[in-house]
Amino acid sequence: MRPSRHEGARRTRYSGTASLLVLACTLVACAASNPATQPDGNGANTTTATRVATPGVQPCREFVREVAPTKAPDGTPRATGLPARRLQCLSRGPDVDLALLNGHPVVINLWASWCEPCRAEMPVLQEVAERARGSVSFLGVVTKDRPLEAARFLSEVDVTYAQVIDPDGQLLGDLRSPGLPVTVILKPDGTIHHTKVGGIDEAGDLEALIASAATASEVTSH
Repeated sequence: MRPSRHEGARRTRYSGTASLLVLACTLVACAASNPATQPDGNGANTTTATRVATPGVQPCREFVREVAPTKAPDGTPRATGLPARRLQCLSRGPDVDLALLNGHPVVINLWASWCEPCRAEMPVLQEVAERARGSVSFLGVVTKDRPLEAARFLSEVDVTYAQVIDPDGQLLGDLRSPGLPVTVILKPDGTIHHTKVGGIDEAGDLEALIASAATASEVTSH
C-alpha cells in the first residue's frame, strides 16, 4: 500500500528533525564530552592536576622567562587582559600566572585530547610556533582533560611549546566560551587582541592574526 500524502510529509519532517539533532550533537561535541570529569571504576572523580613527563615540550620555567612582565610606573608587574589565574605546569616547573603574560605577542590555546577539532588544529599551531620561535610565545592550556592522555597526544604530534593544566576549565569559563578549542592572542602589552573559538585550519590565518596583534600594539604606543 502506498503511504498517504500526510504520512509522507510526517516522515520527511521526522527525517529532517533527526538530521538537525545529529548536526547539533556534532557541533557541541567538544563542549559536552569531558571524560576527565567522569568517575573511574571505583567511583572516584578522575579530574586531577597530576604532573606528567613531557619530553620535548618547552619547560614552563623557560616560558615564564620569555614572558617576564613589564613594570608599571610604580614598579609593580603590569597586569594583562587575562584573569589573575595561576595554572600548574603539565610537567615540572613553576605555575604560570596568566595575568602577567606580556613583552611580545603570546598565543594561548585551550584544548583537550578528547576534542577532535583540537587534535586536528594542533599540527597547525606547532607549525606556526616553530616559525615564530623567538618573537612569539605559545602556551597550551590542557582543559578538562586527563594529564596523561594530554601528554600522550602531545608526544604523538611532536608539540614542543609549553603546556599548563586547567582541570576544571576555569579559564574557559572566564572567556565565556561555549566549548573547545579556543585560541587567544595577546598583544605585546598583554591585552587581548583576538579570541578565536573553533579550530584553526590554516597556518596563514593564525600568522595573520599574530601580525595584526603586533601592529595594533605599535599603533597604540604612538
